[in-house]
Amino acid sequence: MGKICPVFIPFAGCVNKCLYCDQSSLTGFSQSDIINSTITQIKAVTTSASLSKIAFFGGSFTCLSEELRKTMYKISRDYGFEKIRVSTRPDCINQEIIDELKLNCVTEVELGIQTLNDKALSLNLRPYDSAKAINALQLSCENFYTVAQVMPGMYGDSTDDFIAGFENLLSFKPQGFRLYPTVVFRKTPLERYYKEGKYIPLTLSKALQISLYCAAACINNDIEVLRSGIPTENLDYSDIVAGPFHPAFGDLIRTFALMLYFSKSGNNLISSKDGSRVAGYKSLVKKLSLYKIADGNDTGQLDMSQVYKFIREQFIEGNFRLFEGQTNHFAEILQDKAHYR
Repeated sequence: MGKICPVFIPFAGCVNKCLYCDQSSLTGFSQSDIINSTITQIKAVTTSASLSKIAFFGGSFTCLSEELRKTMYKISRDYGFEKIRVSTRPDCINQEIIDELKLNCVTEVELGIQTLNDKALSLNLRPYDSAKAINALQLSCENFYTVAQVMPGMYGDSTDDFIAGFENLLSFKPQGFRLYPTVVFRKTPLERYYKEGKYIPLTLSKALQISLYCAAACINNDIEVLRSGIPTENLDYSDIVAGPFHPAFGDLIRTFALMLYFSKSGNNLISSKDGSRVAGYKSLVKKLSLYKIADGNDTGQLDMSQVYKFIREQFIEGNFRLFEGQTNHFAEILQDKAHYR
């Protein structure tokens, strides 16, 4: 993917605020003047490095007015960026937009799909349905490097419906996924639902199980997982009320994967008792390296993609409920350990 110049345009293009959204907490500032903010951010990054790609995060780029989109394209060209990555929503992708993006050096598109459960999309105030999401994903995959963002544990969603939708998304072969388990932020409608008992967020252990299942499915289909867990850059942790948040969520996923690998690999390198004692991913990697379970070149470097593929094969491919039953013990151990990390 290469190094990029990240530009945050929070809420830009949003016609409403979704039930769970407190994007100002995620980006560290509120939206004022999009153009001035964009230029300021570009200058702050490019003073120390020469970058060829710019990425617009945090808003729905293709939902901006045509005039503003043209301005953003011009700014990108004026500052020497040869490639552009945009994030957007499925309802703002069509063939006309696709053609426009291609003409303006856009090479990568991230789609905030979240789930394919129509009920959950509606309850969370997402302005599209699953049919639009699938159509947008297909169009994007046919024309760009495409990343799908999904959110396990949304209000009104179920694990079974989420997994079924995720497997459907896999069939379109996007190049990447971002896995953002739902957390409850202060001053959002979801916080009120949580406090009223209308919404029960995923436990950390369940979020780890869903995320690992999805990650293993991705790797098995040669699809990259760009991130697991909500972004922590400029995030004020005190704004999080509830939900499966951990600042090293991705690290926990890798730890979980290795615990399962050890438990079934046949190498007898680690027992359930050993697993309950591990401090985390680095401790397990160290133990692996001692036994030279690596990528075949005797460097001692672990090939995690092989671990994920092993998990997909050994823990009943394509059946989350069986996977869940086999991994509950390990997920609960890791959840308990995570509270002390």
